[in-house]
Amino acid sequence: MILPFPSSYTRLSRKLGSYILRAENQCRSQLVVERAHQESPEDWTAALEHLEGHRDIRVIQISQSHALLSWRHHASRTAS
Repeated sequence: MILPFPSSYTRLSRKLGSYILRAENQCRSQLVVERAHQESPEDWTAALEHLEGHRDIRVIQISQSHALLSWRHHASRTAS
C-alpha cells in the first residue's frame, strides 16, 4: 500500500501546529513563525488564515515571511 505524500499546505499546517503546541507546553501565549523558502506564499497565507479562523489565534503579519501568533490559554481545571 502506497500512502500519498502530504501536500506542502498540509506539511506547513502540521509544522505551525507543532510550534503552537510546544509554545503552549512552555506556558507561552505568543510565537513568531517564519515561512521557509521552500514553502509557497499561497500556502503560507492559507495556513495563517486557517489558524486565525479556527483556533482562536490572532495573526499579525510582520513581513512577507514572518508572523506573530498569539492566543489565550484556556483554563484546564476548574476552581475548587
